[in-house]
Amino acid sequence: MLYIDIRPLMDGAFTGIPQLTWHLARYWLARSDARPRFFVGNIEIERPTVEQLVEQRTGRYFRALRRAHYRAMRPIPSDALKHGIALYPHTRATREKVFGQEVQIIHDLTAILTPEFHPEELLVWESRRFLRDLPDFDHFICVSEASRNDLVRYFRIDSTCTSVAYPGVDWFESHTSVYEAITQTIFEPYVLLFGTFEPRKNLEIVFEYLINHPRILDSYVFCFCGAEGWGGVYQRCRNNPRIAGFIRANRIRFISFVDERLKYALMKEASFLVYPSFIEGFGSPVAEALSVGVPVVVSIGGSLPEVAGEAGYYFDPSSLESLDHAIQRVIVDLAHRNAETRLAAYRQGSRFTWSAFNDKVREVVEGVAARAGIELDGRADRAY
Repeated sequence: MLYIDIRPLMDGAFTGIPQLTWHLARYWLARSDARPRFFVGNIEIERPTVEQLVEQRTGRYFRALRRAHYRAMRPIPSDALKHGIALYPHTRATREKVFGQEVQIIHDLTAILTPEFHPEELLVWESRRFLRDLPDFDHFICVSEASRNDLVRYFRIDSTCTSVAYPGVDWFESHTSVYEAITQTIFEPYVLLFGTFEPRKNLEIVFEYLINHPRILDSYVFCFCGAEGWGGVYQRCRNNPRIAGFIRANRIRFISFVDERLKYALMKEASFLVYPSFIEGFGSPVAEALSVGVPVVVSIGGSLPEVAGEAGYYFDPSSLESLDHAIQRVIVDLAHRNAETRLAAYRQGSRFTWSAFNDKVREVVEGVAARAGIELDGRADRAY
């Protein structure tokens, strides 16, 4: 029997890992040839609850239900644990392996490989948990070749125990409502930047670029979308006296939180996206921008060249000159080859679908189950 950990669905907003978990749950619920079960920790979550979570696309209901009915929820039987296979979309809540076979999705290893980009408390937690749990898993599904290569190279994981499944991009009809409202408004051309204000996202280089090349703000508004984060990056950027005038003139704007509907609308009408991160496990905003035909200026960090492919305008994340060259190239292409440039972006973005992701996950799970003699359709679980 397959058990899927839905702990990420306790988040109020389904973005990032909760969004990936939502797509996993939705996919497996729709399958007629398998009857997976769902759990949090060692507690099984009833299928109707998961169906409601998928329908509502928010974890607020889940958190309330869990608090109200936690005592009534039954632990997974020990025999089912022994003969089951667990799929973890993120980290494992338990301190030890509890299922017969366990598969984990690896998003990135940045906290371990680039500790200078993370707060100390996260480093301690990540290193202890990750290094402790690493030997327990029977297979790893990585969201990029870059993450898989890191896992194999630095942690000596057998490559045959690893697979790659790229996350997808999926816009819904509800996302168009905000977009249609925005398109009724006359606005200036703008450049989008998505990412939390933290050292790894490297947003400070963009502010330095704007200070050194202020004339670009005559043509484009730069919109920074992301939470304040940590490390003082937000304060250094926003309070820099050399950009105060640009902020007052609304040539630089800040949006702290962007839900999926507003994200779609903003991306759909952006001139281009800049994503300067030092290292990424995947880089969903890049795939999302490409999916609506928006070209991307991206660093060469981690997985980003995999995501942007030939449609990307690349730069060295530590070089202002390199960033300037990339931005100038995309501006020229948009001016002289606009349709071709946007079509190339769209074609690259169309490679990332949730159906392809889920099909790959299913292939991995079926392979692990077959090698362990586990039935995914529940026939072997009827005795429990």
